[in-house]
Formats: sequence, C-alpha cells, structure tokens
Amino acid sequence: MAGETVIRIAYGLPCLERDDPYVAVAEKAVMPMFVAAIPGNFLVDHLPILKKIPEWIPGTFKHHAKDWKEWALTMLNEPYADAKKIIVRGFPSPYSHVKGCLRSYGIDIHRRAETLNRRSSQTVWNRWTQSRRTLKSKST
Repeated sequence: MAGETVIRIAYGLPCLERDDPYVAVAEKAVMPMFVAAIPGNFLVDHLPILKKIPEWIPGTFKHHAKDWKEWALTMLNEPYADAKKIIVRGFPSPYSHVKGCLRSYGIDIHRRAETLNRRSSQTVWNRWTQSRRTLKSKST
C-alpha cells in the first residue's frame, strides 16, 4: 500500500493493489544494494586482482553489476517515461512530483533537466523503499 502511494505521489501513476510492476521492479533493483553492502560477499573483496577479469565470465562481480545496472536504469526510466506519456496526453494525476517538475521546465525539457527530474523522483521512491525494509526487519 505504501509503495502505491509513493508511485502515485512521485509519478502520478495508477497502481495495482497486488503485484504492481513498478513496485516489483523497484524491489528487484534495490535488493542488490543490500547484497553488495555485505563485506566479503564477493571474492573480489578478498582478491582485488579479480577486478581485472572480463565481465563476460559468468559468476563474477562484473557480471552481476551489469544486470544490477540494467535493473536500476529500468527502475528509473520506466515509471518516468510512463508518467511523461500520461502528462503529454493530457491525463495527469493532480498530485505528481514529475508533473510539477515538467510544468516548471516545460514538456520539451532538455536532457540534463530530464535526468535531474527522474533522479529527484527516484529519491522519493528510494527513501520509501529503505524505510519499508527497515520496518520489515524490525518487525521480524
């Protein structure tokens, strides 16, 4: 329920009560931060020479990082692109951080402003996700 609220406020997008694709992508993209934050979780933490191994070798940190980057970019770009489409069509939510930023810059904003807008919307999402995980870990 809180995830849907954050998506509605940040992006102005309608959400499903269960199995929402935006929430699923965000949870998938945030999980690697927890995995990578554990010291010694990867062999490269103990043997820095492994940083030189090519990323095409399966099981290496670089192989995982490539997937993680793709998930993070999907988490950033998909909801923003969908919100922008809705705004351009003229059906925006009355409460949307993205809508407010686009109105400030205009629909034809340049790349730098668009990146700033996406990242500021994502900050709202990341803070909610972190607090949600903290609450889950305290309750168990």
